[in-house]
Amino acid sequence: MSTGAVDAISRPCRSGEEVVAFLKEKLGPGLEESRVQQTAAGVKKTSFDTVWVRVKREALRQVVLALKEIQFPRLSVISAYDAGEEIVLIYHFGIQYGVRFSLIHVNIEVRLPKEDPKVDTIHDLIPGAVISEREKRELIGVEVDGLPPMENFFLPEDFPAGVHPWRKDESGIKH
Repeated sequence: MSTGAVDAISRPCRSGEEVVAFLKEKLGPGLEESRVQQTAAGVKKTSFDTVWVRVKREALRQVVLALKEIQFPRLSVISAYDAGEEIVLIYHFGIQYGVRFSLIHVNIEVRLPKEDPKVDTIHDLIPGAVISEREKRELIGVEVDGLPPMENFFLPEDFPAGVHPWRKDESGIKH
């Protein structure tokens, strides 16, 4: 009986291209765009892959479940920005960790129209996501379906409702 990081990987993907092929198979039309970026770092110029995929918001949970089939994905953070007509969320994951020189970064982009900035929670799939999801709710105004209502965590309790500091539109901070 073996006990190592390799055991944690249920469906090994040796490259970013294999990850993209697997996600295309699992998501079908839910995956809108993909690309793989290869980078070399360190003194020995060890290369690693970074996968970028854009998915429909309805496919977010499905893509996280697909990553879990490869290996339980490590969530670093969910980043967000105001892109004018849309709010863009990027979920930054790592898979294949624990296996020397095998880490693959997977960035999942979801675009939400500003008139309906809603996305399903992933905190029941990835428990650590709750903090980043709360941050996006407070600071950029994304409604995270399935996230329990809670008081402000990042903003003061008396911060005006409906004002989101990261927004560039009328719901942002007025100067």
